[in-house]
Order: sequence, then C-alpha cells, then structure tokens
Amino acid sequence: MNPLLTQFVDESEELLDRCYDVLLRLEKDPQDEDSVEELFRAVHTLKGNSGLFDFPELSELLHATEDVMEALRSARLVYQPGLSDLLFRLLDAVRQGLADIRAEGKPTTVIVQHQDLMVNLRGWMDDQAPLSASPSLPTHERGDAPLLAMPLAAQVALWPAFETADVLWHIAYRPAPDTFYHGDDPLWQARHAPGLLWGTIVGPQEWPDPEILDLYQCVLAFHMISQAPQSEIVQYFQFDAEAVTLSPVDRWKLANLGGRDALRGLDENRRSALFSLLRHEDFAALIEFSDGASTASVPEKWFRGFVHAGKGDQDRVWATLREWAAHFSGEVLATTNGLPDIGPTREETARQRIKQGRDDENVRKMATIRVASEKIDRLMALVGEMVVAKNGLPYLAKKAESEYGVNNLAREMWAQYAAINRIADDLQAAVFDVRMVPMATIFQRFPKLVRDLARKLGKDVALSIVGEDTEIDKGVAEILAEPLLHLIRNSLDHGIELPDERRRLGKALPARLRLSAWYQGDQVVVEVSDDGRGLDSDRIRRRAHEKGLVAADELQRLSDQDVWGFIFHPGFSTATSVSDVSGRGVGMDIVKQVVEQRGGRIVLESRHNQGLSVRLIMPSAMMSRRVMVVELGRQSFGIPIEDVVETVRVAPDRLQHLGHHPTLTLRGHTLSLVNLAQVLAFHEEPRPNRLGEWAVLIGRVGDEDVGFIIDDFRETVDVIVKPLGEPLAHLSIYQGTALLGDGSVLLVLNLKELIRWQ
Repeated sequence: MNPLLTQFVDESEELLDRCYDVLLRLEKDPQDEDSVEELFRAVHTLKGNSGLFDFPELSELLHATEDVMEALRSARLVYQPGLSDLLFRLLDAVRQGLADIRAEGKPTTVIVQHQDLMVNLRGWMDDQAPLSASPSLPTHERGDAPLLAMPLAAQVALWPAFETADVLWHIAYRPAPDTFYHGDDPLWQARHAPGLLWGTIVGPQEWPDPEILDLYQCVLAFHMISQAPQSEIVQYFQFDAEAVTLSPVDRWKLANLGGRDALRGLDENRRSALFSLLRHEDFAALIEFSDGASTASVPEKWFRGFVHAGKGDQDRVWATLREWAAHFSGEVLATTNGLPDIGPTREETARQRIKQGRDDENVRKMATIRVASEKIDRLMALVGEMVVAKNGLPYLAKKAESEYGVNNLAREMWAQYAAINRIADDLQAAVFDVRMVPMATIFQRFPKLVRDLARKLGKDVALSIVGEDTEIDKGVAEILAEPLLHLIRNSLDHGIELPDERRRLGKALPARLRLSAWYQGDQVVVEVSDDGRGLDSDRIRRRAHEKGLVAADELQRLSDQDVWGFIFHPGFSTATSVSDVSGRGVGMDIVKQVVEQRGGRIVLESRHNQGLSVRLIMPSAMMSRRVMVVELGRQSFGIPIEDVVETVRVAPDRLQHLGHHPTLTLRGHTLSLVNLAQVLAFHEEPRPNRLGEWAVLIGRVGDEDVGFIIDDFRETVDVIVKPLGEPLAHLSIYQGTALLGDGSVLLVLNLKELIRWQ
C-alpha cells in the first residue's frame, strides 16, 4: 500500500473514532447542534479524503451520509433512534472497508453493502424537501456584479450560452484558510463546478513575507462563470456555503463589461460601418455585418456573439450601441481591478466557536508527527541494548579493582559509569514517553460496544469513563484491550440486571457501568465496575464443587476472596445457558492469563446486589523493569522491584511453625515463609551469612506479604525483560529473561505463580 493511501486509512480511522463519539453524544442529546455540526464536518472530511482515490462506492456512500447530515444540520430532518442505528451500521461498514483497504487495496465490505446502505439512506430523505431546497448561497443583486477583469476572449466564450439562457452565474469562492485540514481540495472543487464556462484564480492583494508564509493556509480565491441552474450550483457548494457568493450575470451586464473594449478593438473602417448602421436600425443588416467580418479577431467574435445573443431584445441592442457610440470620442475605458465582495468569512459566521475549535486542533496537528510504531519499537530495542551495555561497566570496574589491582582505572570507570548512567536514564525516559499512549486509545472502542450489547440484551446501561488521559506503555495498552472486552461483556450479561428486575429491587435506571484508570506508584490500575448483582459467593461455591475444583469439607472454610478466584478457572461459569455474548467460561480465564503473563495482577471487590469491581493492576511499562538480583543455589534470579516490600536478615531460631508451615513474626505481624530453594528443587539448604543469619525477601503476593528465604541479596538493576520463548513459554513461574552486564542471563521470577506452584 502506497504511503498516501496508508495516511488516508490512518486519518480516516481517527475520524471514524470521532464520529462514534459524537453519535453517542447525539443519542443522549439529539438537540445538540454542536455535535451535529461536528459530525457533519467529520463526514465531510471523510468524503473529501476518499475522493482522492478510486473508491467510487465509498465516496458515494459518504456523500449520501453527508446529505443526511446536512438535512439534520438545517433542521429538515429530525434525529431519531432508527437513524442512529443506520449511521452506526454505516460507520461500521466504512471501518471494515478501511481494514479491507489495508489487506486487499479496496473497500470490499463497502462495495458489498453499498446498495443496501444507499437505499436506507435515501429512505430517510424521501419525505424531506429536496436537497436543492437547502438554504441558498449568498446572492448579490447589485448591477455591478463583481466579475473581475475578465479577458475579452473569455467573454466571447460566454455569448453562446445566452442564446438559450437568460442569466449566468458568477461564483466567487474564497475557501477558509484551514480548508486543507478538512480534506478539501479547493482547486478540484472549483474546476469541477457545474456548467463551468470560465474561471480564474486570484491571490491576495498583498502577499505575506516568504519567510512567514504558511504553505498550509489557503490564501487564494476562485472566480467562475457558470451556465448551470442556480439550484445545481447551490447543491454543489452546499457544504461550503459560507465561502461562496453568487452574482447573477445577464447578457447586458456582460455587454457593459466588454463592449467598449470590443468597440475600440475593431479597425477604424469596421467601426465606422457599425456606426452608420445606427441611422437605419436594420437588425438584419446588423447580423450580416457581424457575420461578415473579414478577420476572426477577438473583438469581431465578441460583437458577433453580442448581436446573436440580443436577438430577443433588438431595441436594447440598438440602445446599447448608441450609448457606446455617443461616449466613444474621448472616452476613458474603465477596467475592473478590485476583488469582489464575496460576503462574510467563516470566522464571522454563527459557527465561530466550532471553527475556532477546529483551528486549535489543526495547530496541535501541525505540532505533531506521525511515526510508525515499528520505528519506536526499534528505538526501544536499541535503548535496551544500551542499558545492557551500561550495566557491564560496574562489572568491569569491579574486575579491574579485584583481579588486576588497577584502582585508579576502576575509579575512572565508575565516574564514566555515573555519566553514562545519567544519559542512558534520560534517553530511556524520553523513549518511554514516546511509547506512552493515553488510555483513551483503548477506552474509545467501548462506548459503542456497550451501546450495542445493551440493546441486544434489552438492558438500560449508561457508561462513564474516567481517567482516559492516564498514560500507559503502548505494549501494555495493546494487551489490555482483550481483557477489558471480556470484563465488559460479562458485566453486561451477568452483572447488570434487566430494567424490570432493577425496578423491583429499587435500583436506579439506567444501570451504571464505569471504566476508569489511574496511577498507583509506577503501576496503572484499570477498573471495570458496575452497580449490578455482584458475585454470588454461594452459587460460585456450588458450581466449584460440581466441577470438582474443591472438596465439600474445604468449601465452607474458604473466604469469599478465595471463592471468587474460581471464576478465573478455565471453563468455569455460573451462567445457566450459553449465549453469543458469554457463558462458556473462557473470558475470565483469558483475563487472568493475559494480565498475569505481563506481570500484572487482578483484584476483585464485590457486594451482593450492589455491584462488582474488577481491577487490573499493570506495570506502566512492559519492556524495561527494575529488578532486584538475588542469589539462590549459586545462581542469580531477578524479582521485580514492585513486588519487593523489604529485605531482612533473621536468625533461624526466630522462625516458628504453624503445622508444617514456617512463619516469621516481624514487627507484630506474622508472615508465611517460603524456601525458594525447595520450590525450585535445588535441594540445598539456605546459605547463612557469617553471623549465621538467613536472607529473607519480603514480597507482595496478591494482598498479602510473604517471606522468601534466599541465599543473598545483590544489586538492583534496570533490565529489558523479554518473555520466554518455546519450549519454555508455559513456565509461568518466570516472567521472562534479561541480560546482565557481564553477559549472564537473568531469570525474572513471578512470585504469585511460585506460591501457586508450592
């Protein structure tokens, strides 16, 4: 796909996102004129952009949609739920068509659905006034129609049109300065005006200094003469009405415009012969005179056209000729040099506020550039390699000091490491900032999903979104889309009640579904919450027992939090029937798998008949992690720093046992202890330090603190964590691998999975 087409698809997808948002606002407030205007402009830009490519079905469909939006804007059509459904269906087809363009080079979906959608769109307009009856363009009725200094040769070409038409139309078209940002091509628009007979381009009276000239601002005006009916011109320029002024031009205005110049251009003998005809006023002789010119000069052609066009009003022709003859001697021929008055600019219209908003948006667009994500990923990979190389300097400095005794060199290496470390950290932070995207990029796809599913399920639901400006790493954002989809579908199907049930329970309508995001330290929390039924602990217990997940004698001893964890078990569902929305028991399993594989965790909060909250706590960045390096079995392992609460050293005699489980009392709190060597099957006892103390790392596992007995603590380092590849990808106790400065590979542990394995 060529770069221009790629840019078209990218920009169109952004415009479609805007359209979805505006349509959802319109459903809540159909009288919102600003939303109608914004939707119209977005569709207009889509249509204009599509016209640059050979996609006739797409352009025609968007043009028809634009007609409907114009009818809404002019209050000839009332916004209704049925129209909303049709517009959503149309936008869905266009979005899929854009995906088809990426894959196949043509909008297959639009082509297939084109006729059906066109019929439905026209159906909404059948009972309305014809589009040509839309508010007419500003029209000047003054006698001095602003035609500019039209060349005599151009006037010659207009005369044949007056043999069949009483009036032509002068079109003064001055596009808004920001017209290029709306996907418009003013030159194309002018050249394809209906019935075009003549046109010219006029620049500003004073051009700005080239050093400050903005090439992305339109400063030109277009002036045309058209023989098309006024209604057809109005129809053609209906979406640029503020930029266009029409002025009627009849044959006599054209005669006054060029008659004196044409008379002066005749040779002296021909001019004298013409004046002699005025004594007899023989129109047949006048026609013979105009047709019998021995030369085909422009003035002769002009007079021939003037005479033939005036056959219907011979008296007016003679009167006009006598006027020219009377003033010919010593007459100073006037020319028209000024620009015509073409009415108010867009800045002076009633939509000033909306346009100002678009201007601000255009300024923001000019301050940004579009970069392919592959380039950012490549830059991130290079930063990762630099971090690994940087981490090698302390290793070399220690080696220079301990093995070679070169203390001065070691000190200089440490000094250089400090400088390189600062630069690397700044560069890494800058690249992270580039990779950060607002949660709005994920959240914006869900309002329409909620709308469609709620209608399908017969439920009344209001979605609220909070924290869409919260930024998160692009890689984390991409993997969050699927878990959020499952959570929202489950909330709509299982959690939120039908309207009748909510009324019976005394609950408000519409039901509330909330999608929110916020920072928690260096992590991002994304929450899906509703005010529906919540989790039924007793029902989950029964279902878990039926599926053999827990023994009957253990079932009642489990806390509600433990019971709720069963919903993440593969194939687990409390639904009584399977639908195309949910009920197969795979959605929550996917949520858990995706979130935990990326180093995140899930927290559930539920209150019976009051609602459910599911929080996904994710690292704000995926690739770079700060880890604590620990020793275990004479090997090095990494533990994400966000999982580390503190590190302590304790004497073995401080340990206690509850049954077969060792525990440690620390500052009045009893912690469970886990011997990592045993979990990882090293079959070695922990190595105490010279004081006989064991190293214990206190880690956060879920909502609890757990002590992990290890051999020793080492440094904390920034590393690039990469997921395990096959055949080790199934080992969930490892979050991934990282490369240390000395070239060794570090396995990064997943503490929660380690506890589960134990």
